[in-house]
Amino acid sequence: MASNKFKVGDWVESIQEKWSAKVISINGLWLEVEDSDGFVYRVKEDDFILLNQNPGLYTDYLDPKFKTVEQKKKPAFKTKKKTVTFEIDLHFDAFNDFPSQTPSHQKLIKQIEYAKDIIAKTQGPAEIIFIHGIGQGILEKELVELFESLGLEYWDASYSRYKMGAKQVKILRSLKENL
Repeated sequence: MASNKFKVGDWVESIQEKWSAKVISINGLWLEVEDSDGFVYRVKEDDFILLNQNPGLYTDYLDPKFKTVEQKKKPAFKTKKKTVTFEIDLHFDAFNDFPSQTPSHQKLIKQIEYAKDIIAKTQGPAEIIFIHGIGQGILEKELVELFESLGLEYWDASYSRYKMGAKQVKILRSLKENL
């Protein structure tokens, strides 16, 4: 069920955090967006709103009565970076490039490789919620091993939203060289 909410080339803004990106592809209710640093993310369209054509202008969240305001000039001194939170769904049905009859071990390898790829592309500070689902716990154990091997701080994501089916991890700096 595809939505007409966005089209390729639109600038969108997260409703959870102040960051914007350009839509580069649409697959059902999923968007593939590219941020200003050239990083590509796969996100749910419901977590974004359409931004004015100029990415320097922000719209206030969800209420069309608010006017746009120009982004403030950067201060002369360095400020602490705001942590951005991303949600990454590792359910195998979210992967469109593999047939459904793929063996379980290949599915697991693909899921972990995707998680590693996301971590490698993430510039800190950021938090990523990896949705692994509630099943036999194999993917969850593999994710925990990955996080521990990289020395990352992690915890169970919001129980009210994900039950026990997601882990949240904090990334303070780029880990590309570690993967």
